[in-house]
Amino acid sequence: MSSIADETMQDIRDSLPENCDEIYTRHVTELGEQRQVQASEDIFSATGHKLLARQARIDRGVFEKLTRHKLLRPLDHSLSIEGAVQSPELVTVGQELAEQDPLLQALHTTLKNPQAPLNHLGKVILVPPLAAKLTVFRERMSDHFRHAVRVALTACALAESGGAETAALSRTVCTAGLFHDLGELHISPEIFALRRPLEPPEERQVRAHPVIAYLLLREFPQYHPEVSRAVLEHHERLDGSGYPQGRSGDRLAMAGRILAVAELAVALCDRGGGDNLAAILKGQPEKLDALPVGRLLLALQHCPTSNKQSRPTMPEMIIADLREVLDLVQQGLEATRTDTGAAARLINGRLTDLARSLDRAGMRAAAPDQWLEDLQESPELSVELAALTREASYRLKGIAAEIQHQQVAVNGDTRSATPALSDWLDRISRL
Repeated sequence: MSSIADETMQDIRDSLPENCDEIYTRHVTELGEQRQVQASEDIFSATGHKLLARQARIDRGVFEKLTRHKLLRPLDHSLSIEGAVQSPELVTVGQELAEQDPLLQALHTTLKNPQAPLNHLGKVILVPPLAAKLTVFRERMSDHFRHAVRVALTACALAESGGAETAALSRTVCTAGLFHDLGELHISPEIFALRRPLEPPEERQVRAHPVIAYLLLREFPQYHPEVSRAVLEHHERLDGSGYPQGRSGDRLAMAGRILAVAELAVALCDRGGGDNLAAILKGQPEKLDALPVGRLLLALQHCPTSNKQSRPTMPEMIIADLREVLDLVQQGLEATRTDTGAAARLINGRLTDLARSLDRAGMRAAAPDQWLEDLQESPELSVELAALTREASYRLKGIAAEIQHQQVAVNGDTRSATPALSDWLDRISRL
């Protein structure tokens, strides 16, 4: 099956931020102030005008020249960067992370060959444009670069758990994991520093990053279609609630499903939810493939205790947050139960799934106040319930973002924009 239908390509391109290439060029020219960045070939505009000669220095001084014109070839094809990423460095970084990361350590205990993920990482094909992109990523977004290496190793370990016959799949997910977030270089850096809910234009930028990376990778037969497709699908979900395309079920390739689990697991650990990763994964069976989730849960049984144990939140604060989450779920279900609008139908389906997840975790079995005594007596329970409540809040925000992204006309469709539904969406925006 083709990784993406030809007729949808224009829709995907149309979803990209207008200034995404300018943002990346800013990264490259800023890097040129810190280390030697040169043109590896003459750089021409799309109209044939020569902008820079081969070996010309690329720094802030040429930013306007490079952004004033549409380039004949993507900038990555014309870069030579001092100290570019090479395979030995990837192995060194991967080894360092594997020794520090409890999740990777746990996964390694399930493998016949614990060195297999590092071996695959060292064999990732780095064509020059991708090596250049990865180098800019390492220098300009170092935390994101290390996140990508962790995702590559985690995804590879999940694939390797299947045995020798999965070698090709392991190579695919390792490569895809390394490249999966390269599109973030085309997103306004300020967005990553925000500590508030994203506005719709900001949300669209974030949701474009798998598309940007896909369009980059599809130009190279070394990565297309298997690797490029996995990268495109790493934020998709089995129930269709993911992005950028909202694909679901059998339309998602196994490499993409594995990468989705790996990326989510690493991201949860980054957000401080690693101690409750198992509970969170178990609560989303409708979204994530059971095979990689099962392998991850098996590994978590061997997970070393974190050196930085999560601090319990005050029980009263946990109760207040849980009460708000449960109230929002119930309010949303009631607001959409008899509403026939497209937005209401979608919200109701997503909230029904979330309610089932909360039930499986026992979070709706008792009134929030009845948890108080147990939380006061058990710091471990406080940590777990706080993490599950944060995850439920995150999923509520995701439902609202999905409505905006899919352009279901909540405000423009008079059937959907009922006062009850509008009030619910407004409450979500204030979470």
